Amino acid sequence: MAHPVPETGCLPPALEIVRITQMGGSLDTHLTPPFQSAMKYLYRRLFGDLASPRRPLIADPFARNCDIAGKHTNDLDPETNAAHHLDAIDFLCSLPSGEFDAVIFDPPFSSRQANRYSVGDLNIYTKPGYIKECMGEINRILKPGGYLLKFGYNTSRCHQFDMVKIWIVNSGGNHNDTLISLQRKGNFTLDLWTV
Repeated sequence: MAHPVPETGCLPPALEIVRITQMGGSLDTHLTPPFQSAMKYLYRRLFGDLASPRRPLIADPFARNCDIAGKHTNDLDPETNAAHHLDAIDFLCSLPSGEFDAVIFDPPFSSRQANRYSVGDLNIYTKPGYIKECMGEINRILKPGGYLLKFGYNTSRCHQFDMVKIWIVNSGGNHNDTLISLQRKGNFTLDLWTV
């Protein structure tokens, strides 16, 4: 039995992939040129230009010293400038549903980054179910059409999100590439498909 295809407006956007070479690196991702490039692109997606007077509502559960999300910053390390110092899931659970334009998801994903913490789990990717729970909360707090800017060694995503752009950041030498993915929460649900 053939399934009807939904209207063209429901199809995911085309994926753009960009490769960046960056020698050296910083544990404070927000200070790096690839992060700045990704944020500029996100602002253009949200508002059409960087000069918009509107400020997006952004949450950052692993902010470290990045203040882009303002009062919605969190980091487990109490020595950082984040507004909150909770476990990322507890922080995300405390936020209201469907109100955020974007979430920055930049957890410690290497042993070098994880070693900066003296409390809690060092690498959230090795804690069963942790990423899935984070993604569920991110899906809950984002508006339909909201964006997830995710940093890591993979581009895993929630099934409700469309991949919009991927930056492959090569740091040279024997270092793993860092992947920055911009994902958009869909405006549609599976009930648009009829069987």
